[in-house]
Amino acid sequence: MSTMNITTARKYLRALKNIKGKYATRDTLAKEVGIYPEVIAADLSIFDPMINLDYQYDLLVLIPDLEEYIAKLDQKNKKTNPPRVKKSELTAYESIADFVFKKMTIGASGLIDQNVELSDHDLRILKRLINEEQKRRK
Repeated sequence: MSTMNITTARKYLRALKNIKGKYATRDTLAKEVGIYPEVIAADLSIFDPMINLDYQYDLLVLIPDLEEYIAKLDQKNKKTNPPRVKKSELTAYESIADFVFKKMTIGASGLIDQNVELSDHDLRILKRLINEEQKRRK
């Protein structure tokens, strides 16, 4: 069974909401959208396989399913922004060695903890410190 992309799902949902009648078949949706009824039936068969067999299937009952499907795809495709690094956070460290000493050592003894996992924010700070060090050397 193939999956329908989010653009097509939004197109079908918009067209189904614009249909003024109380009943919408795949033929009426095809006239509204401009896609063959067989293609519409194949796409919407994700929600109910009977759409392929029944020419008089009411597609308006699929509106809640389409909305849920679109919300699920939106949530899955949502991009997250990388964490921001402020200059005040960078000034807390004098150099790369200072960052390593403060973040990756155990206590004041100076022993490096090999099991330390840096967060995304810490990695961004380290990256900025490395870039500044490279600029100074050039």
